Amino acid sequence: MFRIQELRTAKNLTQRELAEKIGVKNYIVANWEQNRTEPSVQDLRDLADFFECSVDYLIGRENDFGQIVLLSDQSNEYSKLYGLLSSLSEEKRKIIIDLLQMLQE
Repeated sequence: MFRIQELRTAKNLTQRELAEKIGVKNYIVANWEQNRTEPSVQDLRDLADFFECSVDYLIGRENDFGQIVLLSDQSNEYSKLYGLLSSLSEEKRKIIIDLLQMLQE
C-alpha cells in the first residue's frame, strides 16, 4: 500500500499540485492513489525527496518514517502534524521540538 495520498493530504495538496511539484501529470497521481498503476523507481525517488521520507515508508515497509509505529486511528493526526512540521524552517522545527521535549519532562 502506497502512502502517497496520506502524505499529500497531510501537506494540504491537491493531486494536481503534487503532480506539478514532482513533474508528472495529475492523472498519474490519481492512478497511483487508486492503485491502478505503481510509481516508477524514479517517481518513488522524487516522491520520497518531496515528502522527505524514505521510499520504504512510501511503499509501506516502514512505519512513520521508520521511527514510530502508529495506530491506524492516529495515523491521520500524526500525518497532519508531520505535514505541518515539515513545512517549517529548520530553525522553527527545532523550536517546536525543544518545546515538545520541555513539555514531556
